Amino acid sequence: MKNTDAFTGLEAVLILIAFVVVAAAFSFVTLNTGFFTIQKSQKVIYDSVDTTGQPVITEGAVYGLANDTSNKINRFRITIGSPYRSEYVKDLNNFKITFTNYDTILNILPSDPLYNSSGPEINHWAVVRAEKESGADILSGTEKVTIEILLSPEYETGPKEEFRISIIPEGGAPFSISSDGPDSIKKINIIQK
Repeated sequence: MKNTDAFTGLEAVLILIAFVVVAAAFSFVTLNTGFFTIQKSQKVIYDSVDTTGQPVITEGAVYGLANDTSNKINRFRITIGSPYRSEYVKDLNNFKITFTNYDTILNILPSDPLYNSSGPEINHWAVVRAEKESGADILSGTEKVTIEILLSPEYETGPKEEFRISIIPEGGAPFSISSDGPDSIKKINIIQK
């Protein structure tokens, strides 16, 4: 007598193949969703770092130039740039610069025009040299500009006097240069290396 209620080998193989196909389709959909999510997250992170977290750093030494009559530092020369190549563009007109000493906080205004190779007017800052391809008012990629700050006599820095220069780019991280005036002031002084 034959028993016909059991699975045949062919039926078992067909069910196994169907199960494998459904599992493969499910895993394909799951993996693609994961890859898509990772790509979107990566793009959001790169875009946010590129725009808001793009820092500005000093490139080389910071110089203090002495006033011949008072023998105090009245000009600062600072070369700034970006630490890595970026598509984000910084408009130098929107930079905020402050000078602080023991009793004063002074907002240093941008010169008009901003690029002026002969230097800024009193209590202003200007771009005096640009190592870049775009316009003098724009900083992008790995470009560098040298800015000069000119202080009026009451804000000049004497020997061992503490001061701070803060540079705040629009939408970027601010940075400060804090130092003391040198022990003896020369015509050109290295404030920070």
